[in-house]
Amino acid sequence: MRSGSAGKVWVWVACLVSAACGGKAPESEVPEESAASGSEEAPSSADSLSVTGLRGTLSQQEIQNALEPRMMKFSRCVQKRSGDVEWVSGAMAFEFKIALSGAVASVYPKQSSMGDRETERCMLEVAQGTRFPAPHGGEAEFSWSLEVPLDSDIRAPVPWTAAQAGAVVSERGPELSARCGAGPYDLTAYVDVEGKVVAVGGAVQSEASAQQLDCVTQAVQGWVFPSPGSYAAKLNFQVD
Repeated sequence: MRSGSAGKVWVWVACLVSAACGGKAPESEVPEESAASGSEEAPSSADSLSVTGLRGTLSQQEIQNALEPRMMKFSRCVQKRSGDVEWVSGAMAFEFKIALSGAVASVYPKQSSMGDRETERCMLEVAQGTRFPAPHGGEAEFSWSLEVPLDSDIRAPVPWTAAQAGAVVSERGPELSARCGAGPYDLTAYVDVEGKVVAVGGAVQSEASAQQLDCVTQAVQGWVFPSPGSYAAKLNFQVD
């Protein structure tokens, strides 16, 4: 899907990740009513009684129909920050829980390489405001992801690992658990030529940990790394 403004064209690649089918099966192989489910595979007749009613379903088409009209709003989240952090780009996976009414009961970032908490927070607000059809059979859970490529006019930051960033992550990482709560936190930061953190974003593996992301990213924003060289770097690292 494409949307453009201010002379830029953002290309969005959105995909549905089916909990029932692991997100890897071609669409033609995914049963229409199993696109969003809480089980790893369709229950057999032997175990159907133990799972019936625990999770509802939404079809891929129902999910896509609800989210596609909001793509321009997702795009504006990036555009609002591109003046301050020109490198903002990457992939983001949202973990949704949909209430019986079709409202979003919860949504958090399960994966993100965007590198900017403000952009991620804006996207989560757009996701939270999405209205879905009422799930079939109970509350539904599913993952949905999108990708924002870097503007072709912008030079990509140098990819950096925690090992390349020196001892900062290993030395200061434990502070985050003491200050914000235990992780793990998957973090992405943009570091300028002076080693200062321009922006940082992150993802977690549980809804409970998502409440700590503001605290974590604010703390990392104050870290100072060795200089990455003559151009900014994009740093990916995990803190337990």
